[in-house]
Amino acid sequence: MVIWFNSEKARRQLIELNEVITCRKRRKTFGITSAIYKRNDGDIETIAKVNVQLLNESIDIHRQHYRPFSEHVELSGFETVEEWKNEVKKLNKNLWMPEYLIFLKVTVVE
Repeated sequence: MVIWFNSEKARRQLIELNEVITCRKRRKTFGITSAIYKRNDGDIETIAKVNVQLLNESIDIHRQHYRPFSEHVELSGFETVEEWKNEVKKLNKNLWMPEYLIFLKVTVVE
C-alpha cells in the first residue's frame, strides 16, 4: 500500500524537510512504503520511500479535532490549524471534516 500526497503543502513539507505529519480518515498499514501523488497531467509520480508511523487517533463527534491539529501543525506544512483543517475538508470533496482521523508521521528513508 502506498501513501498519497495530493496536498501540495504537505508534499512540499515532506520533500523539503524529509518529514511531515499528516492526517487521514483511514490507514491500516504502517512501516516502509512509497509516497506518491498525481501530477496535473494525471500521471502518478513517486516522491520517495517513506516510513509511516502512527502518532495518534482522534474521534470527535463535533469534527474539530482541536488537540491533535494544534499539537502537530508545526510539522504539517501548514501555517495554521485552520489552514490545515480547510485542506482536509477540501480533500474530502464534500467539504466536511471526518469524525475519525488518524495522525501519522511520515519520514523519508534513505
